[in-house]
Amino acid sequence: MKRFTFHLLTVTALLLAGLAFIPEASAHTQLQSAKHSAMPTPQTIRQQIVDKLTLRLQRISVTNGFQTELGARPIEDEPVAEQFEDLPAVGIYDLDNEVDQTTLDEGLVPNELPIQVRFFVAREETPANVRIYIADVKKAIITHEATGERDPTFGGLLTTILPTNDGKIRDKETFQVDAGAVGFVAKFFTQPFNDYE
Repeated sequence: MKRFTFHLLTVTALLLAGLAFIPEASAHTQLQSAKHSAMPTPQTIRQQIVDKLTLRLQRISVTNGFQTELGARPIEDEPVAEQFEDLPAVGIYDLDNEVDQTTLDEGLVPNELPIQVRFFVAREETPANVRIYIADVKKAIITHEATGERDPTFGGLLTTILPTNDGKIRDKETFQVDAGAVGFVAKFFTQPFNDYE
């Protein structure tokens, strides 16, 4: 009987120890999972440019010295016009990067990334308003997202930005204004085949 009681107590102790271990193991697993999800995901230079540009466009408001409230409208990464139910709305498009590497060395090479900001407007929008939107977008592109100062380097991410074009986008048949666009080139240096630095 004593032997049976001893075995019963031993088995019970082991079961209790196992139960006590399970939450601890679970907590450890949750902690490890949280560490992995909290680790920063590397961002490409393109994504960093788009993120900073989004913040700059969101500043477009009368209280920040602009003429419109375009920054309070939807701002999307490469949308199509039909994606928006409510206009005006803004889209950011990074286009084909030009890399000027003339040798096979591993030094830094210059990049020229064309970017276009498009804002889609309702059919009844006046051409005068579209011109004001163009001016506000141009001002936002060059304005630091936090300080409000002119900043062509995007906080040191770029060497500079250069304006390329701006204007109205029209229906080819009716010449109705559907959108406006502002284009610029973001210039920066990277190692060959490395979009993360």
